[in-house]
Amino acid sequence: MSVSIDRILRKNGLIMGVSYSKASTNRGAVLCVSLGRGSAEPLTTSLMLDGRDFHEVYAEAVRLIAQYWGVSDDAEIMERLISTKEAFLTAKNLTTREVVRVAYAQVVERS
Repeated sequence: MSVSIDRILRKNGLIMGVSYSKASTNRGAVLCVSLGRGSAEPLTTSLMLDGRDFHEVYAEAVRLIAQYWGVSDDAEIMERLISTKEAFLTAKNLTTREVVRVAYAQVVERS
């Protein structure tokens, strides 16, 4: 089932079916993907954000949606869907920050 971009994007420029759930006491923040409720083959999944790069998680959500709609092979549509990332962050009043993890082996003297 291949569809046009207009079926995937809302008028406000956001992708239909992608939402954000903030962290709760039981789990971290997630991107939720939910399409085709009531259909024979719905797509419903949650992608954990904690400890992961937002840009990679958003791209994963886009790939899932593109596969669902049968447009994952269309580079132009994929690029347009990925470009909605900043609009999503703005609409949800979110921001990203750089998190750098450094792992190294420290040398210590044996006693």
